[in-house]
Order: sequence, then C-alpha cells, then structure tokens
Amino acid sequence: MSSVLEGTDTLLTESGGEKRSSWPGRKCRRRVQQEVIEKQRGQQERQRHKADNQAIRQQIEGEELTATAKRREILQNTNELMETARLRDEHLKEIKGRNLRGLGATGLSEKYCVEVEGKAQTCITSSFRDLLDV
Repeated sequence: MSSVLEGTDTLLTESGGEKRSSWPGRKCRRRVQQEVIEKQRGQQERQRHKADNQAIRQQIEGEELTATAKRREILQNTNELMETARLRDEHLKEIKGRNLRGLGATGLSEKYCVEVEGKAQTCITSSFRDLLDV
C-alpha cells in the first residue's frame, strides 16, 4: 500500500512539473511567501497606526485652535466690559462734578459741599464694587 501512495505522490509531483526532490524547495518558497505576507501585514499595521496618530494630532490641533479662539473672544469681551465701566465711571465723575459745582453756586457753605462730595464719592465707589461683584 505504501508503494501505491508513493507512486501517487510521484505522479502528483510529476504532473505539477516538479519532482519529489523539490519538496524542500517548496517549503522554503512557502516560508518566504509567509515572511513576505507577515512583512506586508506589519507595514499595513504601521501605516494604520501612523494614520491614527495623524488623526489624533489633527484633532488636538483643532481643539487647540478652538480654545485659542475662545480665549481671544473672552479677552475681547473683558476689554469691552472694562471700557464700558471706564466710560461709565468717567460719566459719573462728570455728572458729580457738575452737580457739586451747581451746589457750590447755590451759596451753601464749603463745609457742607465737602461733606456732600465725600458721600457722593462713597456712593459711587460702593456701586462700582457691586458692579464688579456681579
């Protein structure tokens, strides 16, 4: 029976154009092919990791740009609020000065004018503090 099988192997290998003696060569070619396939898989894996890393970098870059834009907007809003508060303060000082000059022109004594001026300053300062606390 073994001779029948050997004859079949020989027949099969001869029909493939190869002799039985070339089996080690086939194994070597198979091993080389497997190594090539493994190299290709490794390259594909590296390329996939590289693409993933690039996507993560782009996402981080986008988030940084968004954060920078938000900070810029907050800074601009803060500057606008501070300018509004400064203009309001200047306007109140102007009104206070005009009213105090008018009070002095009515003939009140200097003592009362200074007292009213002190109270007006305290009132403006406390209202400004309340504005900042909000």
